[in-house]
Amino acid sequence: MKEKIKNFFSFMGRAWSDGIYGKFGILLTIFAAFMFVRMFWGEVNVQRFVINIWRLNSEQEQLAAEQAELNAIRHHIELLQGYSSDYVEELGLKYLNIGDPKVRILKI
Repeated sequence: MKEKIKNFFSFMGRAWSDGIYGKFGILLTIFAAFMFVRMFWGEVNVQRFVINIWRLNSEQEQLAAEQAELNAIRHHIELLQGYSSDYVEELGLKYLNIGDPKVRILKI
């Protein structure tokens, strides 16, 4: 057992002295161990942790939907500000139920 512990610490020493990736790996390992201890024997409840991740996922989905709607509204505003005749024609076809695409509601 002493040999395994000695090998473990010599591995960490070689990783630390190897370069920036080794130092980064050691620091992330220490952080992961700290979070593991805090999660299971600290103040953080595992069930609450999982529920918060679940809520975050649903909020991210809602945010993506809202951003898509915002982009669509921005696109409509941009087209209206540019007085695009194609856009006005599309609105006429959509909202006034005009079946002939050659008919223009507003001629600009």
